[in-house]
Amino acid sequence: MSTKPTGEPGPAVDAKGQTATDPTSNVFAIVAAESLRQDGLRIAEFKRLDDLRLLSLEHDREIQSLREKYSDQLREAEAKRIDAVNATTFASLTLSNERAATQAIMLAKQVTDSATALQTAANATREAFERRISDVEQKQYQRGGQTAGASAVIGYVIGASGLLALVFTFLANHLK
Repeated sequence: MSTKPTGEPGPAVDAKGQTATDPTSNVFAIVAAESLRQDGLRIAEFKRLDDLRLLSLEHDREIQSLREKYSDQLREAEAKRIDAVNATTFASLTLSNERAATQAIMLAKQVTDSATALQTAANATREAFERRISDVEQKQYQRGGQTAGASAVIGYVIGASGLLALVFTFLANHLK
């Protein structure tokens, strides 16, 4: 058996020497099926991404709605808290003002009482000096104008009037 090459190839054979079928149509079918599978996967992926985007948008809207709702509630609560703080501050200031007014009234009464007491003491001192001066003058008249006693009485009168002037000056300065 001698075969001569004729220049044209013969049909393809497999390892057993049988005529092999052309795999091209089979490969084309497998590639087409794979292409369809990848197209299906791409479509499924795009659908999944679209679904996720829609869910994300819905989620964002829900979060925004909750933020607005609770933002209003927080704003109201904060306003109430600030109002309570202001009310407390106002009450504290009112109480402080009332205490200050009460203290001012008490101090004014104390000053008035002190002035009255000081005036009473000054009057008593003045009356005591006047009595003493009157006694001294009476004794001076009784002695009948003795010169030795007269100079001592004059000294007492001058001293008493100086002391009286000092007390009045002190009172006048502190009662203003």
